[in-house]
Amino acid sequence: MFGKNNFIKAVCILTIALFSIFAFSGCDDSSSSLSDNSSDTSSENISFLELLEALQNDTDIPFTINDNAKKMLKENEELFVGNGQYDLHPFTDFSLDYRMLSKNIDKYGDKLIFVPEAYVMSISETTIGDKPFTETQLMDENEFVYYVLSEASYDDIYEDDVVSFYGLPLGDTSFDNVSGGTTLAIVFAGCSMRKLY
Repeated sequence: MFGKNNFIKAVCILTIALFSIFAFSGCDDSSSSLSDNSSDTSSENISFLELLEALQNDTDIPFTINDNAKKMLKENEELFVGNGQYDLHPFTDFSLDYRMLSKNIDKYGDKLIFVPEAYVMSISETTIGDKPFTETQLMDENEFVYYVLSEASYDDIYEDDVVSFYGLPLGDTSFDNVSGGTTLAIVFAGCSMRKLY
């Protein structure tokens, strides 16, 4: 898992980078739009995509957000805030499955995937500014592993629960497992997660 410290470090780096960009871009008097809109570069103003981009180079579980997913996140950010406040069906390709994504993840990312049932291996929640952030490691009945990164809080979901979820495939990753082998996983931006039992 990414871990709270790595996440906070990534957000701090991103905040400093954004501040540097704002501080050194156009210092003429005519550019008052920055102060009119907001000169606050705190984590509350960082988009979900920017948070994910800061996390993608994490040393524990690195992944790369593909171009289709970046575009989808930019154009539909509201779908990824909270826990499924919108109708996700028009944005979902119900024919997508893990095997298709693992074959060539770069072909996807423009549509959500729906996973009807997965076991919660671990779940970790933190808060950055006033935004919740949750990372969940899931496994389905075929032992496919999913990492779901969400700008949401799941008050009724815990380790060992079984859930369904909608998510946007971002990229793939791998990590060493306790058996001495390597586990492959797909990383998702979470839209909605519901406890089944």
